Amino acid sequence: MVLLFPQKKLLKTRTIFIRFIFFQIVVPVLKYVRGEIFSDQHWSEAFSLLGMPKKDLTALTLAVFLRAREMLAATEEVLKELNSRAAGEVVIRYYK
Repeated sequence: MVLLFPQKKLLKTRTIFIRFIFFQIVVPVLKYVRGEIFSDQHWSEAFSLLGMPKKDLTALTLAVFLRAREMLAATEEVLKELNSRAAGEVVIRYYK
């Protein structure tokens, strides 16, 4: 038996599915913008990459990054490199 969905219901279902798939791509990238190892310079670079205005770090929430989800997905490799560089620099700062 073939079920026929009204066009609006099908469109909503499709939209939800597309957003779900997109968030599956974006959520793993969030691990590259964690604050423990980022200095102010790293945050400035990350904001620039994501096309976001510089924000007070205490005001950062998940919603801020999810609004920049397209740029998160597009700059994954650069953010990964920035995160690695920040991790290396935090070790150097620690042992100075």
